[in-house]
Amino acid sequence: MKKNDLFYILFFPVMPFLFFHLPAYFLTVSAITIFLYGWDKWAAVRNHWRVPECALLFWALAGGSPAAILMMFLCRHKVSKPAFFIPFLLVLALQCSAVTYAQYRGWITFPALSGGG
Repeated sequence: MKKNDLFYILFFPVMPFLFFHLPAYFLTVSAITIFLYGWDKWAAVRNHWRVPECALLFWALAGGSPAAILMMFLCRHKVSKPAFFIPFLLVLALQCSAVTYAQYRGWITFPALSGGG
């Protein structure tokens, strides 16, 4: 097993949450995403071993994209690198398309926003 495989192996213990408790899944994936983006920023500053970009994109695609956006702009990490930012934008577009399609098909619903009156 290569050391880069560790980032993907972390997904297997998280997978059952996807089917049984969706909020726990998103919290866990977001926590892992925050940790990996923070670790990568820390390693970039200190010239240590870095988290592969494909692993960062994988965790964003797995559901950690809000956490990834937070860490990218909070730490100013990977924002000015087009080789990473463009695929990240494609991940966001894919997720938005999937949510829109699922809502159109009636698989998910969102509560209506009330006007407050």
